Amino acid sequence: MHADRALRRTVFRGAPALLVALGGLLVTGTPVAASGPVTGAGLTWTTSVPDGTNFLDGMSCASSSFCVGVDDAGSALVYDGSSWSAPVAADTGQDLQAVSCPTTTFCAATDFQGGVVTYNGTSWSARNDINGVERLLAVSCATTTFCIAVDGNGNAFQYNGSTWPSTPIGGYVLTAVSCPTTGYCMAMDFQGGYYQFNGTSWTSRVVSPDTNSGNGLSCRSATFCTAVGSTGTAEIWNGTSWIADTGVASTLNAVSCPAAGSCVAIDDSGAVYRLTGTTWSSGTDVDGTVSMSSISCSSSNFCATGGDLGTAVVGTAHGGVSGYRLAAADGGVFAYGTTFDGSAASLHLAKPIVGITRTPDGAGYWLVGADGGVFAYGDAGFFGSAGGSHLTAPMVGMAPTADGLGYWLVGADGSVLPFGDAVSHGSLPSLRVVPNRPVVGMAATPSGAGYWLVGADGGIYAFGDAPYAGSLGGTTLNRPVVGMAAGPTGYWLVAADGGVFAYGGTGFFGSAAALHLNAPVVGMAATGDGGGYWLAASDGGVFAYGDASFPGSAGSIHLAAPVVGLATGS
Repeated sequence: MHADRALRRTVFRGAPALLVALGGLLVTGTPVAASGPVTGAGLTWTTSVPDGTNFLDGMSCASSSFCVGVDDAGSALVYDGSSWSAPVAADTGQDLQAVSCPTTTFCAATDFQGGVVTYNGTSWSARNDINGVERLLAVSCATTTFCIAVDGNGNAFQYNGSTWPSTPIGGYVLTAVSCPTTGYCMAMDFQGGYYQFNGTSWTSRVVSPDTNSGNGLSCRSATFCTAVGSTGTAEIWNGTSWIADTGVASTLNAVSCPAAGSCVAIDDSGAVYRLTGTTWSSGTDVDGTVSMSSISCSSSNFCATGGDLGTAVVGTAHGGVSGYRLAAADGGVFAYGTTFDGSAASLHLAKPIVGITRTPDGAGYWLVGADGGVFAYGDAGFFGSAGGSHLTAPMVGMAPTADGLGYWLVGADGSVLPFGDAVSHGSLPSLRVVPNRPVVGMAATPSGAGYWLVGADGGIYAFGDAPYAGSLGGTTLNRPVVGMAAGPTGYWLVAADGGVFAYGGTGFFGSAAALHLNAPVVGMAATGDGGGYWLAASDGGVFAYGDASFPGSAGSIHLAAPVVGLATGS
């Protein structure tokens, strides 16, 4: 929170009768429906008033179906993809300033009195007073065991999974911090000074070109950050210096960057602005009746903002994603309606590529080879591979963890290999289970705490928190199952003839089973809201169903190698 905002809140608190009157008009005790949509900054925005009285000073979205907002009365509310919960007491009697949720099962929220509370997806912890009475103005968590909170006295507190040891990094009021990884953070003070963390220590203070850019900060990596401030300037960090754009707005309160070169900022009048590359769009009022002070974007296609009088505004793109990428066996990648971030087509591959999967924000992707080699592009991190290892069976696919800081590889025998922050929840060999037909793919649950494996016979194997919702095991199929996709509540299976099978409350939106296909279907991917899906064929043909858009395909291209999979983009 910046000083202007703190001053404005003090003025409001001086008029309790007004707040009571407003509260009497707005608070209902139940979630409030959204009002009419507004299109701006590439998203469609809908307003709701889930709180009604208090300021939503903090907002964090781990996905398009999980956001947490916190207010100045110590309450928190959760967005589930369609509506907001009523406020619940999270930090009774305290003034919550900020919240960060790297996954759907962990959030940390800081308060004005120097305390922290954490959320496990179900309930809030007891308050941990980590620095007495000094205000904790911002927090950022890269993982469930790494967070940085900063205070009004120039201290940074590093969460290690249990405690919050402190490090003085400057004598200024620290108003913003962003940690894209455990090895890099940037903190900013209200006078535009910035500090960088390399995983071990903080640099000394350096002043940015705009000395008022401390209102909001969002980093995707050590080479891309955006800072915004009270003069309406937005600054972009390229790893060595700041590039300032001074004409964005009059006062920018917060910014969120789901990908490098893609950010959404919010101003003091409730207008949103989008950064694409190095250019900002003009502002669009998404709720001009109140001031919005916080924003979080889980992807380029989903953001949520919070502001005065408990107002929340959610911005979504059609279907939750704007495009997809096809991967070929030779490592070629074909992008439609989204960015192309590189391919392995020019490399000498030891084994063919067998799959592609997107990062959580859709701004990058991984390719996996049959030998377990992994190739990372865009904002995808490389966390290891099985290339060169002795495998019990060829790899057939992969799935990312919820925070994108790890992934699992799956073999045809049902073996599962975790990398990065991925945790093994089990495999078929560990259970001494031999699948009736080879495993052909996997999908992770939205929480990242479990996964499903699917066999060519449609058999489903559920691990961790993945619920078993049914399978095709024992069913006579026209063609084998070739892949699966996870939805908000269940999963879909797809067969080589284009047949689609929906389980666990996911919708059936059509299939290609009745079509004469030029080539067999090889995989599928779902839209972000679970309201549709795409099928991909080996000749590069794409079939869109439900709310899935069709920006193009490789069906008319002479391919050097067949397409083996499809992954959505941002």
